[in-house]
Amino acid sequence: MSTDLSVLRLSRWFDPLPPTVDDVSFDVAAGEIAVLLGPSGCGKTTTLRCVAGLEHPTSGRIRIGETICCDPAQGILVPARRRGVGMLFRSGALWPHMTLRQNVAYPLRHRGLPRAEIDRAVTEALALVGLRAQADRAVGPLSGEQMQRVALARSLVYRPRLLLLDEPLAGIDARLRPGLCDELRRIIRQVGVTALYVTRDQADAVALADRIGIMQAGRLLQYDTPDAIFHCPADLFVAGFTGASNLIDGRLLERTSSFGTVQISPGRLLLARMPGSLSEGQKVRVALRPDTVQLLPPAGGPNHFSVPVIARHYQGTRTLYVLDLFGTPIDAIDPGSRPRFPVGSSLPIALPPDACWVYAT
Repeated sequence: MSTDLSVLRLSRWFDPLPPTVDDVSFDVAAGEIAVLLGPSGCGKTTTLRCVAGLEHPTSGRIRIGETICCDPAQGILVPARRRGVGMLFRSGALWPHMTLRQNVAYPLRHRGLPRAEIDRAVTEALALVGLRAQADRAVGPLSGEQMQRVALARSLVYRPRLLLLDEPLAGIDARLRPGLCDELRRIIRQVGVTALYVTRDQADAVALADRIGIMQAGRLLQYDTPDAIFHCPADLFVAGFTGASNLIDGRLLERTSSFGTVQISPGRLLLARMPGSLSEGQKVRVALRPDTVQLLPPAGGPNHFSVPVIARHYQGTRTLYVLDLFGTPIDAIDPGSRPRFPVGSSLPIALPPDACWVYAT
């Protein structure tokens, strides 16, 4: 049965270094899949290990269901083995001398369950991940993808309250990952377990998550739905990490409640969305994803410009164009198997106001 997870003001210090996890708070509702997303060293895995009980926080509180598992201020620290969590590691961490059945049965044997109950649970778990027919094979000849399936079955066989996943698809072939993400989400939904997943990969995060938390330097910068993360990033780091690689400097001339007018060069104005609180006259930076730049747009509307093409990079199923936006190079992506616009040509473009986000510099 699934349960909720609450992490409140969690910090982990390794003196004399800066905090690895710095005042992180978030909640995962029962049955939800939450993903912590960020670059290497941002604190996401340390946060996961604190929830698992493999790391001891310096401060903060972790609650799984009705049980407070960790609260250093109150002297509470529930051992990892008593937290009722399953964990899936990047490596799989399987016993190489055991069969699939023996690997999956290990946590149940450790708990002293009857043989018949173990056999039934292992058969169900292997069937869940599509490996029932290979139950008596050794794990050595398995592919990396199959090994992770076995590890998933082992982490679910004892019906944990919470499933923790530490970049389990990081070593899987890129061609297989989209399908595996879909299948992993299906399995988690079918079992009904609450899940916390850690990754550096945006595609994995979006495919799996009900909620995504963006982390950087130990801080949780934004925790929201995938749609909100990608279409209303809270700050410049979140915008850049989710693909807004075009950065345009300017000055805020005026603003309304949700949009502002930014001067990006003399006589050139840009209407853009304003996630934060900014003042008129302030220097700002506009962030924009390359895939949102419209090429040959219909006439009319704001943010229409004609700009020169200064480079193009053919990538098979799409072409990446580099455009000169009044002295600032920006990228634009054109889907299709043939390049359309030569270098040196003048190209009409539009920058949708909803896709332009303004931040303080």
